[in-house]
Amino acid sequence: MLDLTLIPVLTAVATSVIINFRNYPLYRVTYVALLTGAVKLNRLSSDKTIAYFDREDLASSSPDPWIRSCVIYFRNGRDVRLLSGGYIHNTLPTYFDPYALYWLFKLRRILDPLSEGEDPARLRRDHRISEIIGGK
Repeated sequence: MLDLTLIPVLTAVATSVIINFRNYPLYRVTYVALLTGAVKLNRLSSDKTIAYFDREDLASSSPDPWIRSCVIYFRNGRDVRLLSGGYIHNTLPTYFDPYALYWLFKLRRILDPLSEGEDPARLRRDHRISEIIGGK
């Protein structure tokens, strides 16, 4: 029999998954784009709290970073704007959703060094990108 004390926890997990599931396909796409260098650090905000990662062919096409297809990393709040406009927020619903939490931590592990100017080639070795994208 189901313990009644688990109902609030299960409700929180189910609600979190419902909130986050539409962005699930964007997590892996964004991760692979960052590690392969398809999107690169374009600029930091003046106070260095926001890092903008753009595709090179789109870097100058629009002055508004919210319109471009880019990754934006909010370094203070640790939120991530994914490619194609989805988000992973550093909020309670993400912490109740195991899949979203996994990708939040995984993206942070590469966005922190990339926003400091780290070379994606070194990160590819560390994160075994060939296994992720199906290469040998």
